Amino acid sequence: MVYKSSLLGFTLWMQTIKIAHGIRQTFAKININALAKQSGLRQRTSRKITPLDLLLALLAMASKGGLSLGKEAQLIGFLANLSISKQAVRKCLIKASAFMSLVLEKLLQLKAYAPAGKALPDCFAAFSRVLIVDSTTIALPAALARFYPGAAQRNPRAAPSGQLKIQAYYDLLKERFVHFSLSSFRKNDQAASPDILSLCQPNDLILRDLGYFVVKVFKQLTQRGCFFLSRLRTDTTLLAEDGHEELDLLKLLRAQAFLDRPLRLGKKQKLKVRLIAVKLPPNVAAQRRQKRKNNRAKRLHYTKRTKILLGYEIFVTNLDKERFDASQLLSFYGLRWRIEILFKAFKQHLNLGQIKENTRYQLELLIYARLMLITLLLNFVYAPLRHYSSLGLSPFLSILKFSC
Repeated sequence: MVYKSSLLGFTLWMQTIKIAHGIRQTFAKININALAKQSGLRQRTSRKITPLDLLLALLAMASKGGLSLGKEAQLIGFLANLSISKQAVRKCLIKASAFMSLVLEKLLQLKAYAPAGKALPDCFAAFSRVLIVDSTTIALPAALARFYPGAAQRNPRAAPSGQLKIQAYYDLLKERFVHFSLSSFRKNDQAASPDILSLCQPNDLILRDLGYFVVKVFKQLTQRGCFFLSRLRTDTTLLAEDGHEELDLLKLLRAQAFLDRPLRLGKKQKLKVRLIAVKLPPNVAAQRRQKRKNNRAKRLHYTKRTKILLGYEIFVTNLDKERFDASQLLSFYGLRWRIEILFKAFKQHLNLGQIKENTRYQLELLIYARLMLITLLLNFVYAPLRHYSSLGLSPFLSILKFSC
């Protein structure tokens, strides 16, 4: 047992050396001490424990599994060449979440390798950024349910479930994440929809799924000079261009295989948009209808109107018809799948969803550290590999294979 423990400690130390050597130059571009002071960590840290050593040790632990105060103290002591107690480390870690969040934010802003080759068609040059926004959830131990509650339990006697939701914002043009945020499962995507307003910039194109559909947010994006493309919530009020006559969506689609027309969205907002509808092949429409019937939560709301509308792909956008035709917009929306592949890689191969911690501060530190590792891998390891591949110096490596 002693040998095994010593071997584990040695492995972690060697891992720490590699991580520290590889990323110290990256973190040298970030004023770590200033962020520690801004977050309040600097006043609480021991004189022996520097914010950078604390950060590097957290990254090493996150890359190998969960957080352990004993191993964290060993790693920090190894980096600082000092003896560090578990109690001193615990005092630092309890208040370190804000510090880790600030470091992650700064890390996302650092300049990284440009995308390799020509990843997107020329028409995307019209935008400053193409932001894909989506969320992923992580199951948590029951002890964390009071901080990050999961779905409401139907059985009041059942143990509460915990779920953490990560909102991710990915720039398709630069092929990099620009922001992450943490919340409980109960803050659904619709409630998170306005969060984009603090991040968007003029001339951004925003691609999000139906869960984020809020007409008021679309109007605010338009007022800020941004563009959006979204599926239509079919219970939304549609008005004629004059903003007075209410339109019936079924009548608009009747006997139409394709529709592309201007109208206004929302009884209160009356936002000028473009409605695009494309009739699906019969086999695809049949699959969607069967899936809806099998959904226990939505089965009772399966009406004749629903059946007809499930036979169409229906979108709304504020992109004008003169610059972007309907086929281009449909291809735009199809690019959302890229963030799903990234989520899959993170969960299956980079341990993002493996949580054993039972305290809130340990959970948040672990998540922030893993998101930092993901950012470092994508921006400063995978991006150069893609660059070498574009020059013919190495074979192409997908993100799924790279993360294995």
